[in-house]
Amino acid sequence: VLFYRFTNSTFYFESDIVAPNDLNVERYMYSCINAAENFLFSSKQKGINCKDKNRHPCFKINKSSSSFMIIGGGSHKLLSSDLWWALTQPIGSLTIRLIAWVSVKVLRMICTDFTVDIASFSDAVRAVDHLSSTDSGSDVCDRYPHLILAPTHRSFLDFILITFFSFSCPELGIQIPYIAAAEEFERLPILGSIAKAAGAFFVKRGTGVPDPNLTTKIRTLKARQNGNTPFCVEVFLEGTRSRDRRFLKAKTGFLKCLCNTGGRHIICPITINYEAMPDQTSLTREIIEHSVSGLSVAPLLIWIWKIWAGKENIGRIHLCASKPLLIETASTEFSLLAKHIQILQKQNIHVSQYHIRAGAKALNINASLISRALHSLGCKFFPKRGKDDLHLSLPKCTNEVWTIFFQCIHHFAPFIVETHPKWFTWLCACNHINVKAKICGDTDINTVISSLTKSFDSAEKVVRDTISELHSQNYSALTFEHISQYATKKDKQIPTILVKAAVSMASTIWMVQNPYTNRYVSSSKPDPKNMSLNIQPVKQQPRIRKFEEIENFGSWGFKDSGFVVKRKADGEAFVTMKGNRYEICGKQMTGLIPFLEEETRLKFDFRRVILPQAPECIQIDPGTFTPEDKVKILQVIQYDKDRLTSEDLCRIRHGSGHSQEEMFMIRSGNLTGVRFPDVVVYPKEELEIENLVYLASKEGWCIIPFGGGTNVSHATRCPSKEIDIRPIISLDMRLMNKIIFINEENCTAHVQAGITGSDLLLSLRNRGYTFGHEPDSMEFSTLGGWIATKSSGMKQNKYGNIEDIIKGIRAVSTNGMMWQNKNSENSAFGRVSTGIDLCALMLGSEGSFGIITSAVIKIWPLPEVKEYESIVLQSIDDGLHFVRDIAKMGKIKPASVRLLDNKQFRLGRSMSTSSSFLASVKNKFKALLLQKSTNSGSFHALVCCTICFEGTESETKLQKEQIKCLASKHGGVLAGAQVGESGYRLTFSIAYLRDFVMSHGYLAESFETFCNWSNITSLIYGTMDFIKKEHHRKLLPGVPIISFRVTQIYDEGACIYFYFCMNFTNIPNPSRTFSEIELAARNTILLLGGSLSHHHGIGKLRAQFLGNVNSKPFNKFLKDLKNSFDPENIFAVRNGVN
Repeated sequence: VLFYRFTNSTFYFESDIVAPNDLNVERYMYSCINAAENFLFSSKQKGINCKDKNRHPCFKINKSSSSFMIIGGGSHKLLSSDLWWALTQPIGSLTIRLIAWVSVKVLRMICTDFTVDIASFSDAVRAVDHLSSTDSGSDVCDRYPHLILAPTHRSFLDFILITFFSFSCPELGIQIPYIAAAEEFERLPILGSIAKAAGAFFVKRGTGVPDPNLTTKIRTLKARQNGNTPFCVEVFLEGTRSRDRRFLKAKTGFLKCLCNTGGRHIICPITINYEAMPDQTSLTREIIEHSVSGLSVAPLLIWIWKIWAGKENIGRIHLCASKPLLIETASTEFSLLAKHIQILQKQNIHVSQYHIRAGAKALNINASLISRALHSLGCKFFPKRGKDDLHLSLPKCTNEVWTIFFQCIHHFAPFIVETHPKWFTWLCACNHINVKAKICGDTDINTVISSLTKSFDSAEKVVRDTISELHSQNYSALTFEHISQYATKKDKQIPTILVKAAVSMASTIWMVQNPYTNRYVSSSKPDPKNMSLNIQPVKQQPRIRKFEEIENFGSWGFKDSGFVVKRKADGEAFVTMKGNRYEICGKQMTGLIPFLEEETRLKFDFRRVILPQAPECIQIDPGTFTPEDKVKILQVIQYDKDRLTSEDLCRIRHGSGHSQEEMFMIRSGNLTGVRFPDVVVYPKEELEIENLVYLASKEGWCIIPFGGGTNVSHATRCPSKEIDIRPIISLDMRLMNKIIFINEENCTAHVQAGITGSDLLLSLRNRGYTFGHEPDSMEFSTLGGWIATKSSGMKQNKYGNIEDIIKGIRAVSTNGMMWQNKNSENSAFGRVSTGIDLCALMLGSEGSFGIITSAVIKIWPLPEVKEYESIVLQSIDDGLHFVRDIAKMGKIKPASVRLLDNKQFRLGRSMSTSSSFLASVKNKFKALLLQKSTNSGSFHALVCCTICFEGTESETKLQKEQIKCLASKHGGVLAGAQVGESGYRLTFSIAYLRDFVMSHGYLAESFETFCNWSNITSLIYGTMDFIKKEHHRKLLPGVPIISFRVTQIYDEGACIYFYFCMNFTNIPNPSRTFSEIELAARNTILLLGGSLSHHHGIGKLRAQFLGNVNSKPFNKFLKDLKNSFDPENIFAVRNGVN
């Protein structure tokens, strides 16, 4: 096949050169054939008749470019088809031929020329040939020296180019190389398999020591050659791509493993020169955002689409090799060898007018001036072929322009080694220390150096000013991310890439000990002598109360549940949930960490625990109850010692709720000055509570009722001794958890107040009923707590809020048991007009009026149908209009309607547990389809509404028809029942997320409000904008995550949940800083027309705002009412109006 074109004509090749003894005749014959074919093709292009005996055809080439060969690109033409060319090359497997066929087409579409300096590679080939003729020892595998191709690494295209070059120029005798690729490539679906078939093997990088598995792999590949041909491998010593064309510090692990296998090795340093790079924009973005995107198929698909659309043009590519290096011993100084290789690579960097124009734009000087300066410095330039590179336009992004200029900036670096040594090191990491240059008399060079140093000085000044400003805010231990965040915003004229470089040169203080707790959290073991701990081992009492045994201490939820980070066998990190209580338990959530990093613009270091979980033993001030006092309490509870405790851990839990401030306080161990109950008592009967209240009145004690302890309003916090010095009893109601009766005919049930929502739901479900009140905290919160805070559930559209469900209440006051309307003996009246309602008095009383012991509630038969739906809409405004129209449906609206903003929507998607490639592709396709279907400009603008239908079949059918019509009206797309159902199932498991991220340096909290429809848009945007500005004003690190969701809808308006998350690394007193922003945001909500609370209650946290929402006479009335109920202030919880 190779000789096909020469079967009908005779060619005579003549040379005066004497053939060497080691001439490879086969390779020489192919070189002659290839040269003749190129000659015929070039003659045909020039219109020369090769059969004309009177003319001597010739092909003139620029003398300076005589060793350059074009092997690809738009100007490269083949005599045959691309497929025929790929199939008839003398070397390469079927996979290699397929890759070459695709590559030649791609290169033709994206670049003008792909040129190779053939002469430079000939040196490496000659070295191999020369050593092959010498004695190499007895090992057959080492008969030939092994060729190591060491190219620069700037783009993913590098992997293809060397293989394509070897395949295109077989006359050189360079074998198709094996490729040492990072192990991440192996995990890429399809591409990993193709790479493996093409000869790639995968290397574990960053271990810091030679990998024995890699040594074994190299030895196996060498043996595969059987000593017939030299082993050839391609390796990128930098390990990863340089994002800005500067040289990175070379890794030496591969070279060490290579030498451990024995034999002789010839290293061929190769420089791959690009004018523009395929991934130039994305790489620059990674520099600016200080994040490295993980390997995935999606960017490749996008790049292919750009090529197909004709939107990709990278200009020219030029490949050249340096003088080969011989390694014969494993005792080589590998760091010096790697540095020498990079110096040789740097010497072959070629520059074009594209790079010069970028430098001119970056430095704001004339391009011809830079060109002359580079010529004076001996810079190498791209081979000239016709028109220059003016067809390549420079990007608009200043940072990207600087990265292009970095192609040639190393020529100027030696002139700043004395004045700006750190900048010299940053620009030339691989140069040896003796590189120096003095400012010469060349005006052009001096002008460039002056402009460069001016830019560097400006960047340094910005960083110094930023550090001073951060220090003024009491930030002592600063991080790279924190400084960069604010330094890059100070002067937009200074490129971010230079500012971040200046930050990296500044001294960064890294923490050794956690500033938020005295506990050491580094990976190394602490020295106990140097640790000042507020944690002392205390003998613990046995815990016989089941609900305390199974609950977490210092974080949300059950002990056997919670988010943790694990790693796959290949090292990739993922989040999973331990235990088996929830649907997502044990499943891999690979998208959660990338979501947090994308939103906060900070690296999520899952290996470092900033704030550990709360310790199991903490010592606090002993309670003030004497042994005699405890005996008096035991008399009331029938001497059941298990129902009375002064255990420290139990007292802390009963003196706190679940706000971020309380969780941070417990986990950091900073409990100084915080008061906790003196004892905790667990009553079982109403009579015990009555007697305890009487005893407290007699002895001068206080009583604070405790339900599930899920409040986020400081409702169970104890007043300080400066406010109330009396001893405090925490009355835990959770042993009063029985259903007293169910009246099926009247659809009511009498239930004790200490029952948790999950237990009540299960008990009623077993009897064929439901009560419809399902707050997010229902696994732990109690019926009494719902009444005391006037709570709301997610299905209030169908079943109402707690005030609609409660039909009667029994409560203990200082005067005894309170009840109405015949004690609700067997049922409750639907409605009465008998004066002031006890239910109304106790709803929202938050423990100040008495102890709620039981209630009669309304129940419903289990619904016939329970289904879900989800609707994706274009924007927040579309979503709000959509749920507003659902609210107008009145009594036929679905049981639950939730609107998630884009961040909430994407958070839910990031917790998707689909890990297969097909599932990943399916999800990405769905996202693209939703974006296109809704005509949204970006997936980051979409919002999602999840809906739960409950009722009869005809009722839910009508609701779904109405929802479908409304969705169409507002441009929404039905995303399916699975999305809707998964959103509701995540409700209980996602509550663990706040405390998981707290371990890794993030504080998060939610706060809710009610807002009328007329103000809802301005309130949402205004509140989120305010939090963002406050975060920036306090110079906090990273970007805050601010999102919202609409959870309940009414005729008048909706309940809005805001979510705020911020990084607290190195922030002094971060919990207080977070609380200041939250309280300020609450004030903004009030100013913009929101309520003080929709269902969380007032507690002590929001009591300061009551003067802004109630009139003074009304607040005075509440105080007088409290005094009349409780003149001795036995119930001294001090929630709401004090």
